[in-house]
Order: sequence, then structure tokens, then C-alpha cells
Amino acid sequence: MRLGDMETKHRFQPMKTTAAVTLAVAAVAATVGSAGEAAAQRLCMPRDEIVEMLDARYAEAPIALGLASGGRLVEVFSSADGSTWTLLLTAPDGMSCLMAEGQGWSSLPGPTIGQVS
Repeated sequence: MRLGDMETKHRFQPMKTTAAVTLAVAAVAATVGSAGEAAAQRLCMPRDEIVEMLDARYAEAPIALGLASGGRLVEVFSSADGSTWTLLLTAPDGMSCLMAEGQGWSSLPGPTIGQVS
């Protein structure tokens, strides 16, 4: 079962800054000590199965990624219109866990070289 399959009345606000997205991803990655801990608390399965599920059920595709400590891959998936999004953490062995999901994803332009925000 996907985290968002449970009915909720909460509306998620789009992220306002690139720094907020970076901090959120870093905080999630830091809270997971190992794939074993994640499996006990979250939906985890081989990456290819989760990617297929996100595409089939929610029309989500990867829009951002980065490397976390321990060689783990952090990915943000979103539907084309941003109506749904998912944060996925994949261990080097290919096991992936859904870390967060929500509604109303907004992508921000990347920083311009030499520009301080």
C-alpha cells in the first residue's frame, strides 16, 4: 500500500525554496540508518517494481535525484502536472523505500552561477 492511498483531508503546500527541498531530502536521508530499518517502517521493494507502480498508478516519473550517504540514491518522482509526488530512497543493493509522498509539487529554477540567493 502506498502512503497516499489512505484518505486524508490535509492539503500539501508547494515547496517555496530550493533550500527547503534540499533540507527535506537531507532530513529524510539522515533518518534512515539502513535499508533494514526502512523496511520495518515503510513500503520497500526492488526499485524497478516501485518505479513501475508509480508510473502505472500515478503517472509519476523521476524529476530530480541525488546521492546520499552510504551510496544511497534519493529521487523525487512527480506526475507531469505536479498533482502528486513521491520521494524514493534506494540502497546500493537496489532495494527502494517510499519515504514521503504528497500533492502539489512545484519545481523551482536552479541557481544561476555566481548568483547568491
